[in-house]
Amino acid sequence: MNKAQFLTQLKNHLQEIPEKDRNELIEDYVSHFEFGMQDGKSEEDIVRELGSPEELAFDAINEFKRTQEVTPKIAVKAPSSKTPRTIFSIIGLFLLNFVCAVIPLFLSIWAAWLSLFVAFAIGVLSPVAAIIDFSLYSYFSPSKLFASLVMSGISIFAVYGVVYIGKFLARVTMSYIKWNMKIIKGAE
Repeated sequence: MNKAQFLTQLKNHLQEIPEKDRNELIEDYVSHFEFGMQDGKSEEDIVRELGSPEELAFDAINEFKRTQEVTPKIAVKAPSSKTPRTIFSIIGLFLLNFVCAVIPLFLSIWAAWLSLFVAFAIGVLSPVAAIIDFSLYSYFSPSKLFASLVMSGISIFAVYGVVYIGKFLARVTMSYIKWNMKIIKGAE
């Protein structure tokens, strides 16, 4: 079964859930396919990992029904408490993001990643720098040429590794952003 067949079957089995919730759930599975394919997995491998669309839909419907039973009780208890909770959630996330996470952590990690990427990308060009050096100073050194070729080869492999790390960092960053959005939506 491929991605399209899986998503079609899942959507068909989720008819009991309202369209908004159903679309959010389908989007989650679409992103699961995207992340899996970025990791080199085939659509069939991802479908095997996820399991049967019928079972996933059954679990999702049960979870939706369970949360629907709980939600009215909360709404009856404190309908006016949502606004302060939303405000405090946003303030808390602001402090967490800008004091603890975004500025010191995410920016430093992304800056380190960018500096590694630039350094290794420039390292790939080291044979060009050696050739320019030989032509400007009219002095040929086989050891310099060999060292620049070795540096270029190592840098090529390192660029691939840094790109892979960048994809992982992008997934982590997007997960963190989605978590923030869930916190804000949960407070509303």
